[in-house]
Amino acid sequence: MKYSDFKKVSSEIIEKYYDDLKVIDNNLFNGKALSLKRNRLIFVYLFYEKARKKIRKLYMSEQSKPMDRHKIASNLMCAILKSKIVKVNWLVPNLSLNIMLANEYIAFYTAINIVELYKRESGNLDYQIIFPETYIKDEGENSYIENICKALYYTEHFDLGEILSYANIMFLLEKNTEYAMK
Repeated sequence: MKYSDFKKVSSEIIEKYYDDLKVIDNNLFNGKALSLKRNRLIFVYLFYEKARKKIRKLYMSEQSKPMDRHKIASNLMCAILKSKIVKVNWLVPNLSLNIMLANEYIAFYTAINIVELYKRESGNLDYQIIFPETYIKDEGENSYIENICKALYYTEHFDLGEILSYANIMFLLEKNTEYAMK
């Protein structure tokens, strides 16, 4: 991904999800719970590029095609998490889960959005990931997303192993969607 492409992803996807969370922050916490560290966005790109080069060197042949959408998405997700672009004010009482896990939600939704964009560009114009049912009582329809974001929160390092593991999750989500659409 070129830096110009990253800037587009940053403004159209990453910052959009931050803005969505900021609306919740403004409505529930008078805008005191979240702040975007815009100067950290360059680190997202730098972490992404460093990991992309390592993945290509260690796991792909020199003549291979570009990285697949799952690796691109999970690499970007891990770069966002590593950069900690959103500062959460933990002193604000009764924070909601999506505010507490703002970096994780932004990272996960950005990755999902990347996969969906690639699928739409390949001709499936109304493609949207369908998340599997978790069958956990009282967690609502977004329990899959909540559980992934909790797992991301407790992940301490975002190295190549995690990037490839989350790439596999992106792949499985895509396969789940294809199966559900049949």
